[in-house]
Amino acid sequence: MSKLKYIFIGIFCLFLFNAKANNWSHREKDPTHEIKIKSHSLFASEGTKYQWYLNNIKINDATSQELEITSPGIYKLEMTNFDGDVIEKQTIIGLTNSGAIIRVFTIGDSTVQDYASGYYPRKGWGQVLPIFFNAASVTVLNRAVGGTSSKSFYNSFWPAVRDELQAGDFVFIQFGINDRNNADPARYTPIGGEFEGYLTKYVNETKAKGAFPVLVATLRRNAWNTDGTVYDAYHDHPVATRTTAKNLGVPLIDLDAKAKVLLESVGETYATRLLYNNYEIGEYPNYKNGNADNVHFQEMGAIEMAKLVAQGIRDLSADPNVKKLIPFLKPEYQIAVAVNPVGADIVTTHTTSYPQGLTITLKTIPKTANTFQNWNNAAGGQLSTAVLTTVTSGTSATSYTAMYKGATACVASITTTTPTTFCAGGSIELTANPGSSYKWFSGTTQVGTASTYKATTAGSYTVEVINSAGCKATSLAKALTVNPLPLITQYAKIDAGTWLTTATASVCEASTVNLGPQPNIAAGWSWTGPNNFTSTLRNPVLTTITTANAGTYTSTYTDANGCKATSSFVLQVPKPTAAITSASGTLIPYTGSILLNASTGTGYTYQWKKDDIAISGATASSYTANSAGSYTVTISAMCSLTSPAIILTAAAAPKKYIYTYDNSGNIAWTNTNSWTPKAVPTAIDTVIIRTGEVQINALTHAAPVYVETNGILRLVTANSTVNKINMQGGTLKVFTSSPELALTSDITVEQPSTIMAGSVPATVFTLNGTITGNATLTKTSVGILRINSTATSFKGNWIVTEGKLQVRSATGLGVCGVQILNEARLDIEVAGASIYSLMLANTAGVDLDQNLNVNVAVFGTENILSGAFKNANYPT
Repeated sequence: MSKLKYIFIGIFCLFLFNAKANNWSHREKDPTHEIKIKSHSLFASEGTKYQWYLNNIKINDATSQELEITSPGIYKLEMTNFDGDVIEKQTIIGLTNSGAIIRVFTIGDSTVQDYASGYYPRKGWGQVLPIFFNAASVTVLNRAVGGTSSKSFYNSFWPAVRDELQAGDFVFIQFGINDRNNADPARYTPIGGEFEGYLTKYVNETKAKGAFPVLVATLRRNAWNTDGTVYDAYHDHPVATRTTAKNLGVPLIDLDAKAKVLLESVGETYATRLLYNNYEIGEYPNYKNGNADNVHFQEMGAIEMAKLVAQGIRDLSADPNVKKLIPFLKPEYQIAVAVNPVGADIVTTHTTSYPQGLTITLKTIPKTANTFQNWNNAAGGQLSTAVLTTVTSGTSATSYTAMYKGATACVASITTTTPTTFCAGGSIELTANPGSSYKWFSGTTQVGTASTYKATTAGSYTVEVINSAGCKATSLAKALTVNPLPLITQYAKIDAGTWLTTATASVCEASTVNLGPQPNIAAGWSWTGPNNFTSTLRNPVLTTITTANAGTYTSTYTDANGCKATSSFVLQVPKPTAAITSASGTLIPYTGSILLNASTGTGYTYQWKKDDIAISGATASSYTANSAGSYTVTISAMCSLTSPAIILTAAAAPKKYIYTYDNSGNIAWTNTNSWTPKAVPTAIDTVIIRTGEVQINALTHAAPVYVETNGILRLVTANSTVNKINMQGGTLKVFTSSPELALTSDITVEQPSTIMAGSVPATVFTLNGTITGNATLTKTSVGILRINSTATSFKGNWIVTEGKLQVRSATGLGVCGVQILNEARLDIEVAGASIYSLMLANTAGVDLDQNLNVNVAVFGTENILSGAFKNANYPT
């Protein structure tokens, strides 16, 4: 089974990569499979297959062991080792497009520039900004020049900076202070077009070099309004910077707005004594007579401004270019500063966080009535007896206390009853020592005010405790670590297939499913699933799958830190329905067929089989079967299922039966194919009535019936349907005791034949269907013969010797003639009846309820002209 391992490598600087590469040969076996760097190339360890990615995008044709570095970003390698394992490695390369360490240029005025040691502690924020970055990946080049405006810097210093720029560099641009000096034409750059124009030149010319411009809105001067807010000393130039950044679509660090928030949070006294370039007499050797400067910064002020710039970079995480700097900003750690007793000072360095490596000034200014004694460190040890001292920021949180005369013993500590490492989603309760009030901090952010705090995130936690005497102390930092929950990636292998990264699978019955989630660690797993499935294996195997195995399988993994994660794998076992139905039974009519229908469903495909042999082209949901056999259909919809068989039989071929009567009372059936004598004909058998009388009751017959000269077909009791009757000189009659019978048939009169309608007048014999042929039909017996048949093609004559011929079909008499003899009668009950000739005996009669159209009419011996006749107007 393939294994996917995730190992993340930290941020490497170029020179560290080179140093490691000097003692490494890319041909040696490397069990750790680390990515190595040599010059400007990445090297993978020995393997059989490679694929490189940059920022999660596959690099085309990057399938070799070596990859040249062409761009900064996150490089990832997927390689297959000699064991067939797939291994993934990742590293962040902090390089410019030219392959160099990222460079940040700062340009601006004296609030940004570098200062020599003879000016200490005066510094510009550009001078301390480098310490906020990992110098192995980012170099800050401060090119700011004091006294310059956007115009004067562009004219005098920008060309050299511009020529030095390379693709991938950054340029941070701050102007607006000296631009307001209208007494100096070389520097005066008013807003309303000129100032904006110079900012635009910086932006466009930076972009032209392939570098990335960042505008910085001018910071604040130490000037205050009477209401305690900071005076807007530089007025419209910060506004113009914001507008220009928006119009040009370039990132902005609004140092003006950020400085305003900072200054108003610490107040005017703090800003004057601890941030700006103001010193008491003798406070610093370089300013023996003191100094008053509310424009420039002392070191702590420059640090605070650089800290705001670093925060501005983090705020621009959505910018595709500036975000490249964020991984290389150092983490910041809190330095908590307290005064004991509280209120003994006018102002003291405040609590905040810093990256490692800064020189932090601890300064406290006593009130007149109070005496400063010493600075204590976090452990309570004495650090210095001077009101002003310095420390270097480190890689963990710490605290310092300004101790004054009359200080009480006050402490702050944090205790826990559980380990300081916990799993994501969990928590740890932090408890402070007894006091009167509390302030909990995560880093520099206040998070609570109770004696306990429930921490749910990683960080460096401190508590500030004030006792009943007002003494305030800040605890040592308690570092909490949150272990991430393990990440479960579901893998599965179906039957003999390859391993796939998937959390769901659809398989057919009888399949085998191998479950193999990552991480590839044997211990710590448990599974639950359908049908009370449980397992403690990482990679359980499900064999001989049925639909009962379908459902959700939940894996739980507990890592070495005790952190637990769950993940689900959904198994689907689709099974089509397979059945055959027939609306016509299972007997195939002679020369006919039966339509078979299979179950239907979305995505179904079909293959019909007869006697287990596939029928070519039979791939629809229905099949017309015309031969006997065992039929099945195999239905597929990812999985296949074969229906139960349906057995079809074929009807026997039709026979021909000849009926004769031997005058001895015996009835004999014979047939031309030597079937058993006296067998009863089926509906498809041809029947020939040759001699004697055949009586039928409710006959339904599909094959022809022939009534020869000496044969009689007699209907008894119930109605019958005969597909075709051929009258070949015989007789068609009804059983006298039945008052009314009907025959539906297509009658063909081939030879003069007879129809007997019953021996009692009340009998009604109805003909439905058609009458064709050329021979004469004679109606005998006293019963009524009712004609519903269509006879448009009948060219024989009707002769009525007895009873009544009742016509209810306009064409029922045919096209030739009718003779009504003796005392017989013709009854016309339908409109539109017509006949060529009508011969009526003197003793005969007609009942013309509707007009009868004739061409020739003879009543007795009298010829009548053609016309239409009714009861009211035919001659007597």
